[in-house]
Amino acid sequence: MKKLMMILLLVFSVLSIHSAQASPAVADQASSATSERKSIAVFTTREQDDMFWGLVYGLMEQACDQLGMRCVHYYAQNSHIRMEHQAKEAIESGFDAIVVPNFKKRLPVIVKMANEAKVPIFTFNSGFLPDDNMGSPREKYKYWIGEMLPDDSGAGYQLAEILTKQAKKIHSGVNMVALLGNIADMASIQRQIGLVRYLEDHPEVELKQIVYANWSPDMAAAKASRLNYRYPDINVFWSASDGMAIGVLHALGKKEFITGGVDWSVEGIDMVKSNPKMIATMGGHILEGAWVAVILYDYFHGKDFADETLQFRSPMMAITKQNVDEMKNKLARRNWKNIDFTSYSKVKNPSIKKYDFTLK
Repeated sequence: MKKLMMILLLVFSVLSIHSAQASPAVADQASSATSERKSIAVFTTREQDDMFWGLVYGLMEQACDQLGMRCVHYYAQNSHIRMEHQAKEAIESGFDAIVVPNFKKRLPVIVKMANEAKVPIFTFNSGFLPDDNMGSPREKYKYWIGEMLPDDSGAGYQLAEILTKQAKKIHSGVNMVALLGNIADMASIQRQIGLVRYLEDHPEVELKQIVYANWSPDMAAAKASRLNYRYPDINVFWSASDGMAIGVLHALGKKEFITGGVDWSVEGIDMVKSNPKMIATMGGHILEGAWVAVILYDYFHGKDFADETLQFRSPMMAITKQNVDEMKNKLARRNWKNIDFTSYSKVKNPSIKKYDFTLK
């Protein structure tokens, strides 16, 4: 009897050890089978109340809620070191995917960390620089599964065009200053490329100087004041963001000039409506986070977007004096529940063959 008991105990112990070793995979399968609620970690370069990122995450959160996913935000507060630490924390926390922009060239490090940990990572808003040598999604890094980037170059070109046409109605010549964001941000670089392309096409526009204001309204205000002193004939301030354009407006309220920015921020749209000097805001990429949520939902549920593309490009359009009232109503801050994000999912709508993320 004792021998029988010992044999049974030995068998039970072996089975227990085997069960313990297998349990993570079994638990994952059970969790997957019983719960479809996936979790996404999302990163921003700035603060929670930022005029652009606040809209991005408001829309993304609504999309995640409708699709039954959990969305957790991380705010780097303008520190690339903080973002890298936060990404490491998120990667180790068991999220189903992380969604992150490039910021001061930290994205390659974060992608490599996620790839090593076998955590899917989707890049958006700001991509890699050419010298990052990262290739394309799933080429060098299997778990870098895709990217969605705005047409920043096109936005920079179109903004310069709108501002120049308006300036020519008022002044005999166009004297321009350009305010850019961070020197290492792809969004800033691409918007500058669009501006330079426009200036090459229109040599009659005189560009006095390009300065970096780090996306900061306060820094833009301070630099605009100094530039105005240096070049008193400036009549156009091209700005890579609404925030910096608004900084210029606050600094040079009495001066005769026009400006415009990028982001479709609530504050920027309000300025287009109420301030004659704010001519336009370019945007549409505030929806990128929501579109990424739709894509990831489908990916989690067996519909890989690789069948269509791994590199999405979101278009931008201008909000001007002519369409500001209509667009302001459509983009009311608390109106996101009126958008049915589930209707864009291929899993929930099998008849959809290609994603339609156009602004129309």
